[in-house]
Amino acid sequence: MLYVDDIFTILPTNKIQYVLEKFNAYHPRLKFTLELERNNCLNFLDVTTIPVRLENNVDAFTKKIKGEVSKHQKKAQEIIEEIKKQTMEIASELKTNIENKINTIGEEMIEKLKDKKEALKIVLEMLISQVKEVLKDVKDDILK
Repeated sequence: MLYVDDIFTILPTNKIQYVLEKFNAYHPRLKFTLELERNNCLNFLDVTTIPVRLENNVDAFTKKIKGEVSKHQKKAQEIIEEIKKQTMEIASELKTNIENKINTIGEEMIEKLKDKKEALKIVLEMLISQVKEVLKDVKDDILK
């Protein structure tokens, strides 16, 4: 038996149930469940994602194990812990790089434009454009 879990997707709120039903209709032995974000957070692959405007913060999250004892060998547990540690380091480094890039872009825009309102308008237009592209892709995928 094969288990696939932890699929992360972003959907319009009014399409969540539709997509879940489509996934569950794929095969009778294949069943999907969903977890919605709580308090603006979603646990995914041992990481808590926290969307905050122009950045994503990360934090460690560990699933509860059925029973208190893991059935995995000690070496497997050590490997999992090392992967978790490396993932958190990479996520932290990516977050720092993204923050630095956003700050650099913001400083360059403000310096070039000398007008914070104009810089904000450009950033918002870029974000709106990207959101429209994502929503179009989601819509296209849903309508397939």
